[in-house]
Amino acid sequence: MNPASPQSFEDHDLVEDTAVRWLMERDEGFAPGRAADFERWCRAHPAHAVAIVRLEETWNILEELPRFPEKRAVAQPAVATPARRFRTGLWLPLAAAAAITLVVGWWRSEQRHVNADAHYTTGAYTLQRVMLPDGSVVILNASSDANVRFSSQARRVVLATGEAHFEVAHDPARPFLVTAGGITVRAVGTAFNVRVAPAAVEVVVTSGKVRLLNSTPMAAPPAARPAMAPLLEAGDRAIVSRGGAPAAPAVTRLEPQQLREVLAWQQEMLIFADTPLREVIAQFNRHNRTQLRLGDADLGARLIGGTFAVGNVAAFVSLLERGGDLRVERNGEHEIILRKAR
Repeated sequence: MNPASPQSFEDHDLVEDTAVRWLMERDEGFAPGRAADFERWCRAHPAHAVAIVRLEETWNILEELPRFPEKRAVAQPAVATPARRFRTGLWLPLAAAAAITLVVGWWRSEQRHVNADAHYTTGAYTLQRVMLPDGSVVILNASSDANVRFSSQARRVVLATGEAHFEVAHDPARPFLVTAGGITVRAVGTAFNVRVAPAAVEVVVTSGKVRLLNSTPMAAPPAARPAMAPLLEAGDRAIVSRGGAPAAPAVTRLEPQQLREVLAWQQEMLIFADTPLREVIAQFNRHNRTQLRLGDADLGARLIGGTFAVGNVAAFVSLLERGGDLRVERNGEHEIILRKAR
């Protein structure tokens, strides 16, 4: 198997086909040097990393589907049939497309009774995947609160707290609007991530395009209404400050590794690449009853890299201890304090 990089980034089918081949090769076990080739392909363009993440999400959904009961085989008379041959280049993308179609079709039948108006909340350590009435999928991170309201003119979601990933079903007649912390994200058929933090709202586009709009009331003076952001494309991240003087969104382009970090929570994994320890701790604390604290503020600047299971705080702390320049204090059953080794 020899996945090749597509010649045109606009050829969505070719990118998806190549991503499927890479994932199958990875699951079979990379030959020497192929892991490095895979990383280079992922870094070559944001669309590559997005395709990998989306396919992994789809296959995770397939694993959650109910297993149908086995039926006894019924003997059938032998009938001669012509041998079937599939070209690999055609079969793999067709199989991926069929899998996605089956998942969406099954979920639509299971979720057809979901109310057009609904309220969803998640606990401190749980995720929730919701199929909306139009076929759009929302994944809510821990400690999130979302209100959904659909009408004949628009599909609206208010994300009051937390974080959510939206995969929007295409419907040009009804835009999909997500309001969070003073901004509104407008999409038709695309995928994006929204995180509401105390100081800012972060929007990351994983597929298609979105536009940021003001949700500040028009009655407010112009100085209180931040300017509309430019159109965001796949791989773009916009950060909009909350509170204080209004400011235009800060838009940056994410590297593939950064994109994987942003979306890792959906797989219940945390991925860090030269991330300050204070930010790593904040991520672990968000998903776990056991809370990490910094006993020495200077430790917060230490850079951390690696992939960790969301709930495995003990393994992460053990790894820090093995470095030798950090000691651990346990304060009760659910608090761990990190200090410099003296």
